[in-house]
Amino acid sequence: MSAECRLVLVFALALTTASGCASRPPPRAPIPRSAPDRGELAANDELSVWAEGEQALSARYRVAPDGTIAPPGCPRLRIEGRTADAVADDVRACLVSRGVRAPDVRVTVLSRQRAVTVLGQVMHPGHVPLGSARTIVEAVTRSGGTTATGWLEQTQLRRVIDGAPRVFVVNVRRILEGDDEDVPLEAGDVVLVPERIF
Repeated sequence: MSAECRLVLVFALALTTASGCASRPPPRAPIPRSAPDRGELAANDELSVWAEGEQALSARYRVAPDGTIAPPGCPRLRIEGRTADAVADDVRACLVSRGVRAPDVRVTVLSRQRAVTVLGQVMHPGHVPLGSARTIVEAVTRSGGTTATGWLEQTQLRRVIDGAPRVFVVNVRRILEGDDEDVPLEAGDVVLVPERIF
């Protein structure tokens, strides 16, 4: 075989190897854990708000999957990642903006749901106890799996880190095929399987 033929063969082999590597994306970067638990509230937690002289506002609230509550007469309040004292300050500020002078407000955490929320294109959206859904694949499985239009490659994980909500895209198909490690979940995480765009 001539030197030119050998050179062409080596070049072709290098291109084949490179294209094979290019088709396999690199492993996903690690998803950061939330800060150590300091009593911050999370989605699904239940709390009681008491405000002196405000019967309509004084009630029990469950933190919605988007991390908020909606007390009557106040804008939606972000609760996720905040403590009961910080929530009381927010309610107090709302009342002051409505003209209530020096309102006495107390917020009590009634239950902290150690659960994750699975939404979107799954058979049974809702809350899944963390004990039976410790990873993103387990959470999707416990929710009945995806619908026919579920887009596993673009699954979103919403997590509060240092008090701020962040969204990470996780390719669950790569996990199922053994090309990536499963993602451990934390209480309050929200997993969203979007609808595939055809």
